[in-house]
Amino acid sequence: MKFTKLILLVSTSVFLSACGGGGGDSSSGEQQSTGNPDLPETRKLVFKFAENPLHPRAFNLAASTRQEENEFYPGDTISLIWDVDIYYTDNSTIGFGEQYLYDAEVYLSADDAFQETEDLKLFSIECSLPFTSQHACGDAASFQCVYAEDNQNIISCSSIPLGKEQGFSGLAVDTTEFLDVVLKPANVIFQACLRDEPDLCTEAIYPIQLN
Repeated sequence: MKFTKLILLVSTSVFLSACGGGGGDSSSGEQQSTGNPDLPETRKLVFKFAENPLHPRAFNLAASTRQEENEFYPGDTISLIWDVDIYYTDNSTIGFGEQYLYDAEVYLSADDAFQETEDLKLFSIECSLPFTSQHACGDAASFQCVYAEDNQNIISCSSIPLGKEQGFSGLAVDTTEFLDVVLKPANVIFQACLRDEPDLCTEAIYPIQLN
């Protein structure tokens, strides 16, 4: 009889052990799955300047012919515009509540290769995707820069629309060192990088002539 009770006792203990014991916190041994960190990410963010015809460009609204659109004389206004695209690699758009800031810079360069120490920086600006009431730029951006007004060696730029907290008006840049010759062929270099992902950048180059 004692032997039978002993067998029953041992059997009960084994059963309770297999079930996690009698009582206690049954969740204490659970592990939440975090996925396989070695698997490649299949959905990534894409950020880039738009393709033609919405590509970044500079043009003279006062030009009488299409051929003269990229030529500027003292007092002319250089209109600068661009569009950016942001989406995921599966072609889905950013979702409701997602916001991305990007920093944009515009330079004048004597060639088609960016060189920070030699190129003339016209301005930098913070933009937002999607567009907000505080920003002057979002997926689309527009600027006006007056070239050599009153034959002075300056370019004065403003973000459009005016009056935005994250914008500027009448930002003057001295062009004396850059404009070392008359009839100066130049390139406008557009650069933009996402604020939270500084390695995710885009660049575009557009030729002009400063007379």
